[in-house]
Amino acid sequence: MPAGIFQSTTPRPEPSPAEQGGDASIDDEAVAARPSKASKARKGKAPATGADKDGWKLYLSEDVRFRLRMLAFKRGQKLSTVANDVLDKALPRWSLERAD
Repeated sequence: MPAGIFQSTTPRPEPSPAEQGGDASIDDEAVAARPSKASKARKGKAPATGADKDGWKLYLSEDVRFRLRMLAFKRGQKLSTVANDVLDKALPRWSLERAD
């Protein structure tokens, strides 16, 4: 691969006369050896809350997803709030009782 691909495209600021002093010039290898800001570790994403942290996922068909989004838009609520409301009304209530 050509070496020019890995060179920075941003212009370097001109060194001031005080910084130039003697033959201390900056060459491309010295610039490439410095760690860049992009190479620093980035902060991770915020930890997921609720069911996401347990690894639960819900896959919906495009039609159902569209209808759910339109209902949320119509009500002016979040998608998850509307989905919870719709599912709560549609799903049966279960009562778990211990048989002794």
